[in-house]
Amino acid sequence: MLNKTRVIAYDIGDSSKRRKALRLLRTFADCYQDSVFDLRVSHTEYQNLIHQLCNLLQQQDLLFSITFAPGSKSWQLGSGIEPLTEHMFIIK
Repeated sequence: MLNKTRVIAYDIGDSSKRRKALRLLRTFADCYQDSVFDLRVSHTEYQNLIHQLCNLLQQQDLLFSITFAPGSKSWQLGSGIEPLTEHMFIIK
């Protein structure tokens, strides 16, 4: 199955759980900044990842996920680093 481009971000209050989420997402991320991650994963990998992340969350924590449609155009706000690929953008 085709890997889809996804952006996942979190706001986790507990430092230990936040570090676990960071380590988990880094294994899949093409790039990341702070708590925002750019990933290309299959549907099965995504479901497993979200399940693992949800197990780390407490009631006050937040988890955001955006899936981009295949063939979506990328763009960049601001100046600085050029996009690494036509599908990857950097917000500064």
